[in-house]
Amino acid sequence: MRFDIDAPERSERDDKAVPLVFRAIWCTSALVIDVAPNRCLIASAAAHLDVGAQISAQLPTQVGTNGPAGLCAQATGWSPTGPARERPHKLVTDHLKGVAMLKKPLGLLGIFLIVVGIGYFVGAGVAYSKVQGGYGSLQSFSEVQDVQLNYNEDGQLIDRGTVETAQAIRSLLEDDWNFPVVESDLDPNDPLVNTATEYMFQMATISYHILTGTQNVTLTEADLTDREGNLASEFTCNGETVQVPTPFPAEGLTCEFEVDGRYWTGFDRSDPVQGQARDMAWSGTAHALVAELGVGAATHSTLQLALGVAALLAGLGVVCTVMGAAFIWHTRNNLKKGDEAPASEPKDQQPAVETAGV
Repeated sequence: MRFDIDAPERSERDDKAVPLVFRAIWCTSALVIDVAPNRCLIASAAAHLDVGAQISAQLPTQVGTNGPAGLCAQATGWSPTGPARERPHKLVTDHLKGVAMLKKPLGLLGIFLIVVGIGYFVGAGVAYSKVQGGYGSLQSFSEVQDVQLNYNEDGQLIDRGTVETAQAIRSLLEDDWNFPVVESDLDPNDPLVNTATEYMFQMATISYHILTGTQNVTLTEADLTDREGNLASEFTCNGETVQVPTPFPAEGLTCEFEVDGRYWTGFDRSDPVQGQARDMAWSGTAHALVAELGVGAATHSTLQLALGVAALLAGLGVVCTVMGAAFIWHTRNNLKKGDEAPASEPKDQQPAVETAGV
């Protein structure tokens, strides 16, 4: 059947058909109506259409304020009477622009970039909080240890009272170990060892004195006796051959052995002098101090790296957020220009109303 919008009289079947036709047209234009009492959600531009306005004007009056027309009037603030082009509410048009923006590739990309940017900001905040916690812990540990570097009145590093020794230690650190010294870390006003450069300089100080030191080795008769029980007739001390006297002295034989830049693996364990000198020079205490200082230097370097990662995440968050906002602004600007453009409609074409047959 056809529904005549100008017919003053309607049958009971017409009254039942009108809501169906009205819903069909609104659903075609993506209208969603929740007909539960006191609720109406509009997600369409059906109000822009003359046909929608004409049909809504012909709804049965007995539907009341709880029907679709009444609910939509309460939600949108327009009446089914009056010119059709003046009825759309700002809520509907704004919602339509948001839905249309989501259908645009740049609009979706902009929203995605903003979400990603927020994620980067969250990651940067977490990383920064962890870094600050690590710095605080390292500072407290350094204060408890209270290890400090020595400077003279001119602000120069000194070791055991001389600048030359400190320079030799720094040469070991920079030239032999190839460690990149950060000059700002060596602050005479803050001698506390709490940075990577200061930790490494302290490590180099310990190593330097071991490598350039001497060890007083005392050899007993058992040290110079082989497995067959034969006493050696000579031994080597600093590259020189020393004869073993007969009878063997009760106090033993001594050798002031020069480490001469030997690390732990640079000693000959089969030599009785070097075997003892290695354990004396690179003792457990020396190894523990070097390891502890190495952990401090690695911790500080890791915290600096983590701080850089936090800054990088924050920078990516700014970039993504700005780009997302730019894409959304560009999309909304294009939609606004499209709305302001005059619609070209044929003058001789009139909207036709088709109703579903019942």
